[in-house]
Amino acid sequence: MAEPLIPIIQKAFEFNVALYGYINKFPRAHKALLGREILRLALDLVVRLVTAN
Repeated sequence: MAEPLIPIIQKAFEFNVALYGYINKFPRAHKALLGREILRLALDLVVRLVTAN
């Protein structure tokens, strides 16, 4: 049976999901570069939290 996620990991994952919605509202000029970088950093946060656990 899988262990439940630690609350900080769950919140970080929910933050990632929310970011997708916000980035879709970015202007086209910023969506590609800035949006991709923000999503990469947010996903890196989740990966590092899971690794630290």
